Amino acid sequence: MSGMDSSTNLPYSDRSPFVRLLETPGRVRILDVFLRKHYTELSASDVANLGNIDKSTFTRNKDVLLELEIIVPSDKEGQQQYYRLNTDSEIVNVLGRAHSELTKFATEVNDKTTIDKADYIGRLIVNDVNGPSSEPNEEEIAVEKAITENVQGV
Repeated sequence: MSGMDSSTNLPYSDRSPFVRLLETPGRVRILDVFLRKHYTELSASDVANLGNIDKSTFTRNKDVLLELEIIVPSDKEGQQQYYRLNTDSEIVNVLGRAHSELTKFATEVNDKTTIDKADYIGRLIVNDVNGPSSEPNEEEIAVEKAITENVQGV
């Protein structure tokens, strides 16, 4: 079996919308920031700081996210453009559910992966999907504690 798709002459995985959406660590970090901060508007600088990425990484990836209507422009203050998660998007709703479900496996993922400076999985799973208005339950507190212990020193 060839790894090429005969209809497009592209490697099979290159046609996958899943692979294309999550293609780069920077884009995954951007998605994570918007999913975790779904209740607020963010500037490119905010996303860069929260995602531990360069502002240019956001700039390079925002057009894809805008085109897919995952994020939408919101207010503009002077030269500063703000963006928000498009909670009306079915893609966003699916990603949000997946993000939330994945947090249930945070301890298992962290136990079975190596956490070092090159590995960002531990940071991506930090439980913050409920927003600031909800109090974490005991399970969420335990998950966050396990993650924090596993990523210390990163």
